[in-house]
Amino acid sequence: NATRVRLVKQEQHKGAFGCAEMPQGTIGAKAAYALTWTELMKLMIEVYSPRNEIQKMESELWNLTVKGNDLAAYTQRFQELILLCPKMVPEEEDRVERYIWGLLDNIQGNVTSFAPTRLQDVVRMANSLMDQKVHTNAARQVDNKRK
Repeated sequence: NATRVRLVKQEQHKGAFGCAEMPQGTIGAKAAYALTWTELMKLMIEVYSPRNEIQKMESELWNLTVKGNDLAAYTQRFQELILLCPKMVPEEEDRVERYIWGLLDNIQGNVTSFAPTRLQDVVRMANSLMDQKVHTNAARQVDNKRK
């Protein structure tokens, strides 16, 4: 079908060139390099991610929360999922809101009170608050052992 798109990429595996059919037309290496990161990610997702896998990732993003005190793992997975599910959180404001939603309740309230507008500010603030929480909990444990 002439209306199909082919994205040509070099396969490290077997050193061959592979083609992936895409619904918008043919895109060669030059055109692919000219795409923004976001545009390229959308094309790659469209080609290489089956709809059921995308739905699983969207569900994971929607339900993602901090487990224990592991904010680093939460932040990393959140950032991976927002790249893979751009339709779920298309604007920076949406990403900020979704990230805050998954934080622990006491940290969530403190971060929300500052009304941050950029994801990197929220992440920085959440890390600082989590560090304070961990430090406070450690100090309490030391005090309890002394008693």
